[in-house]
Amino acid sequence: MATYKTCIKLTFTKDGRILFTQDGKEYDLNHLPDGFVIKGSINLANKNLTRLPDLSKAIITGDFNCSYNNKLKSLEGAPKVVGGDFICAHCQLKSLKSAPKMVGGSFHCPYNQLKDLEGAPKEVGGDFVCPHCQLKSLKGAPSLIGGNFHCPYNQLKDLKGSPREVGGNFVCFFCQLESLEGAPKVVCGDFDCSHNNKLKSLKGAPEKVCGDFDCSFTDKLESLKGAPKVVCGDFNCSFTDKLENLEGAPREVGGDFNYFYNKRLESLEGAPREVGGNFDCSGTQLKSLEGAPKMVGGDFLYDYILEEAEEQKQPEKIQTKKIPLNIINKQKER
Repeated sequence: MATYKTCIKLTFTKDGRILFTQDGKEYDLNHLPDGFVIKGSINLANKNLTRLPDLSKAIITGDFNCSYNNKLKSLEGAPKVVGGDFICAHCQLKSLKSAPKMVGGSFHCPYNQLKDLEGAPKEVGGDFVCPHCQLKSLKGAPSLIGGNFHCPYNQLKDLKGSPREVGGNFVCFFCQLESLEGAPKVVCGDFDCSHNNKLKSLKGAPEKVCGDFDCSFTDKLESLKGAPKVVCGDFNCSFTDKLENLEGAPREVGGDFNYFYNKRLESLEGAPREVGGNFDCSGTQLKSLEGAPKMVGGDFLYDYILEEAEEQKQPEKIQTKKIPLNIINKQKER
């Protein structure tokens, strides 16, 4: 299907018709033939709509935007196929029922009143973005997402119902999560579950993350058990004050391993075997370097608290640096 992104000029008449011209003929959005292909994008944003025109049997090759209609409570009438992006942000939607079956671009539905994602497209070629939706469940989320999946700032307890495959980043920070159960097995980009203050365990986390993994600022996290086995980018578990060791950490981290300013950390037991970037455990209560990675590609960072470790064996191929406490405090302020 050819993609036309040009926004089609619409004329709103007093008798409720929404007129446009295509291929030299005039059409009404409310009365289109079955299977009609609209060659371009439709913008119905901020039109004070209470319902959508009936496009349920139409195909739109470009984008469809019905955002900022604060009286719109339903997607009834939405097109069945959208070749570009589908955007329905800042409405009063209670459900995604009647949303398109397929969206070639991204699907954006933030700032609505959804409890779950039932009715969402089964496949989305780009991003799926649903923050600030009062979600209590991800049930109904697309199975396949080619881009990023963003569901932060919701009321989720777990990630059950998540997409099976995510081609980009998976972002679920500030969600009140108590568990990561239901997360995809593989995330091709970053996985960010930071700032979930009820999260006690990483059980259910993806097995492999091709980008960064961030579980920082999770104050109740008691263990790294369940963390991905392999993280190709950075691994960040900083500011998690209940962790006392690194047991359960990934075996391999391709980027930096950040574990700074964890006040209870006394041991490096369980640390990754290999870290491609920096290994930062500054601002902790380390008493020994036992358990440190065998290989660190960048700097090994710790602070002046660790005095007796100077004579201990350190990882190979590193540049060891000790960080003054005033710098650590600046890191925390950031």
